Amino acid sequence: MGIFDDIKAKGAAYRLTEEALYAEALREIESGQRLDGTWAKAMAESDMDAGKAGAKYIKMRVQSLRDEISVFIYAAKKVETANTKQSIADAANRRRLTANRQLTKSFYRASLAVILGVILLSLCGFGFMFLRSADGVLYSILMVVIGLGLICIAIGAIGMAWALLVRLFS
Repeated sequence: MGIFDDIKAKGAAYRLTEEALYAEALREIESGQRLDGTWAKAMAESDMDAGKAGAKYIKMRVQSLRDEISVFIYAAKKVETANTKQSIADAANRRRLTANRQLTKSFYRASLAVILGVILLSLCGFGFMFLRSADGVLYSILMVVIGLGLICIAIGAIGMAWALLVRLFS
């Protein structure tokens, strides 16, 4: 289908629409419906000749129907645009909420790591209170647990700092 076929189709569509609009204007007149403002304008432009004003009124009413259709299409496009913008905003909010939930989970996990480290260090403190100087194996175990506690605290602190930075800069 070429450009000339498109032009022909558009012309045919325009003529069919025009015919339907004239038929609607005639039906309105035959049923006794008349827009007073449009009729007054038609009379004024026809030097108050009712015969000429009737023909002028039909042309003006057809243009008025075209205008109504244009306004309706414009309003429909505005609503569609507003709905599209709202859908985009809703999707952005969902992404933001999901990111916040993931960030909160990360922060809680990091907090648990810090708490675990503190518990391990506390246990080691109690172990040292009861340690005898000759107990080398228990001393080695306590040192390993202290190391694990410090690692947990360090990992938790890094995780918490990371979660806070992400929240600040997002």
